[in-house]
Amino acid sequence: KPVFFSLRGLLLILARPPKPNRLHARQRRRTFFRRTQRSLLLLRPKPHQPASTMSHYEEVKLADMKYDPEEMMYFYLCPCGDEFEISLEELWDGEDVAPCPSCSLKIRVLFEESDLPPL
Repeated sequence: KPVFFSLRGLLLILARPPKPNRLHARQRRRTFFRRTQRSLLLLRPKPHQPASTMSHYEEVKLADMKYDPEEMMYFYLCPCGDEFEISLEELWDGEDVAPCPSCSLKIRVLFEESDLPPL
């Protein structure tokens, strides 16, 4: 009975040429090898994504958001029941991501600086 000391040893055993009377075992090894290979690909560390390529729940035009002039904040309804929020100051600073304070969803706000009211 073989003892697997490492993943490399396991992969070498799986890659051996099969004996003619063990065709079914060969198929099982091949399937196991493919599953192991897929698992290793899933466990591979993912590269860090910059903020500009992060996924967002939705892209929303500034005109579709609700503006509160007293708080100087823009709001947009979130599926969790709360509202995404972003301040006018953040928009003037170039920030275009509005988070929901209750959940982890974020939206990207599409706007031109000419559309913003003055501070």
